[in-house]
Amino acid sequence: MAMRALFARNGRNIHLFLAWAGGIALLIFGLSGITHPIMSWTGPEQAKFFPPQLSASPVAGIGPIEVLKSSGIRSASDARVVPSFDGPVLQVLEGPGQKRRYFSLGDGQELAGRDREHAIWLARYYTGLEQAALAKITFQTAFDDDYPWVNRLLPVWRIEFDTPDQRRAFIYTELNVLAAQHNGTREWLQATFQALHTWSWLDATGHGRVILIGVLMLSLLGMSMTGLAMILTFKSRAIPDGQRRWHRRLAYIVWLPIFMFSFSGSYHLLQSHFADNTRGMKIGAPMDLGEVLTAPADLWGRALGDRAANSVALVQGPEGLLLRVERPAQSQAPGKSSDAHDEHAHHAPVTREQRFSGTPSRGSIEYVTVATGGAWQGSDRDVAVHFAQMLGGAKKDEIAAVEEITRFGLGYDFRNRRLPVWQVSLNDAAGRTLFVDTGANLLVDQVSRLEYYETVSFSLLHKWNFLRPFGSKVMDGIVVGAVLLGCFATVLGMVMLLRSRRQSKRRAAGRPLVAA
Repeated sequence: MAMRALFARNGRNIHLFLAWAGGIALLIFGLSGITHPIMSWTGPEQAKFFPPQLSASPVAGIGPIEVLKSSGIRSASDARVVPSFDGPVLQVLEGPGQKRRYFSLGDGQELAGRDREHAIWLARYYTGLEQAALAKITFQTAFDDDYPWVNRLLPVWRIEFDTPDQRRAFIYTELNVLAAQHNGTREWLQATFQALHTWSWLDATGHGRVILIGVLMLSLLGMSMTGLAMILTFKSRAIPDGQRRWHRRLAYIVWLPIFMFSFSGSYHLLQSHFADNTRGMKIGAPMDLGEVLTAPADLWGRALGDRAANSVALVQGPEGLLLRVERPAQSQAPGKSSDAHDEHAHHAPVTREQRFSGTPSRGSIEYVTVATGGAWQGSDRDVAVHFAQMLGGAKKDEIAAVEEITRFGLGYDFRNRRLPVWQVSLNDAAGRTLFVDTGANLLVDQVSRLEYYETVSFSLLHKWNFLRPFGSKVMDGIVVGAVLLGCFATVLGMVMLLRSRRQSKRRAAGRPLVAA
């Protein structure tokens, strides 16, 4: 009994000592944190979720191999056929950070300024703003407050529309994807989140940002733990004071969410600031296109036949250049065209939730050897292993497992944008996991063992992704509800502290009169 009383007394004293710092931290981080789901609820919706597809009859005109032969391009980081507003075109990236070049598959001529026009077409396609006037167009090569690092993809075209809601789209033309979409409301909410939740404006102070946020987070963590200690050690009793009674009732509900938020937030802060960061994309070195010069003239026709394709890309295989043909999940009958303005003609309309879950958008992957024009006998998995070795520095005896990832999850989340990818798990010293896109000569991301632990912690304890099976709206609603309950309990606690302070001052002021 004495030990329980000691724990109760000490727990209460520490709880009161941390109450102001912890309470202010909860109000700041909690209320700013709920701007994140509000951005999802109120932000502009995409008109289309799938990228436009190639025509079902892509063999007409000049093949990309012939175009590369005549263009004088002898090395490229990426070369692929993509759909555009006037039909398929050859898209070539000669080096990281450069603007992409485009060539007509009708006459083989280079299309000057096409990357900009292509981005505008994609922006209209994804936003549905087909007739809206354009306000400003910028080629963006660095992250900023409006397009932060969390979006991952660079460089992008920033397309601003002259609309009442100040709509703007960020287009990554290599994947034909919408990297981000904002309007005036989302801009304000994002600025609030960055100012009050991540405190990115303090980055210039170095350790100052971490120290200040760390003190607040530790106060919040301590407040939740001492609150639990009080719940466990104080005897159950009737509490006549209404504020105190509701504060205790809410404490039973909110102590665990507050602990989860503060622990995972502190872990994320320390990991991101002090630990080595191995994450990020890595584009392969430019491919030597020498084999293209001697490629069979009918390589394009051999690879495609008369069937539809999602994409056709030139990739660096284990034994030389390969033409990679990605078929749609359900091929159309030969001769039936696919309108590039239709939302993925091979699928029923999809929701954002289905896209997150990994709605299939491709079928088989076929490879043709550029040097001979014959079918390559390897598999997409073999190319993934090759990329892991070439781009990730993996040794053959370090590869523990290779798995195709078709949906976003704990280790590979929605910020990476790309699905499906290959996950290559290594048993090297860092315990790295590599994520490879075989259609883009690209290492999409890599995560060390320590980074994976932090990612899981942040996903489950901070974002509450364990509720994802119930849908994003239910998940976000429960998170917002928990935060608001915690903030209400904090306000009650602060009111109780102020009332207690006023009562103490009154008693102190009355002592001399009593003594007289």
